Amino acid sequence: MGIVDRYWSAIRWDCQHLLHFSAYEYFQWVEVGRNHFQRRRPMEELLGFFDTLMNIAGSKTNEAVLEDPETIEWMASRKDDDSRKTPIFGQTETISLLKTLIDVQAGESVMPRAKIPGLELRQKRQFAQTKSSVAKAQERDRKRRERLAHK
Repeated sequence: MGIVDRYWSAIRWDCQHLLHFSAYEYFQWVEVGRNHFQRRRPMEELLGFFDTLMNIAGSKTNEAVLEDPETIEWMASRKDDDSRKTPIFGQTETISLLKTLIDVQAGESVMPRAKIPGLELRQKRQFAQTKSSVAKAQERDRKRRERLAHK
């Protein structure tokens, strides 16, 4: 709940203007039985939205988190991590095309791409299959040459 308190103004604005519902719904109670109440919307859902909103560049929540003194200090104290993965979320077709255009203009692949686990595994399998096929073909060729050499 500390996160909600800390960034409430930004969360409220983003929920209303980006997600098109009132964040106050998470603090409303409805009766679901005799003398039994529950939140209108589950708090876990709001925390999930917060996680997404803070990573949407340009959102109020993103701005609030990035301007928070604790976040600033945390970011400043981190070591550079070149192995950080590009997230899949937000990698739209338009973004992909823009990255391709930049790569073409630069003459090389310079824009990081999101790694999609299923596609990576498929590529590894295709590479392994190709490598195996080449090795088998080379072995057949070696045996053929040996046969010809012994004749």
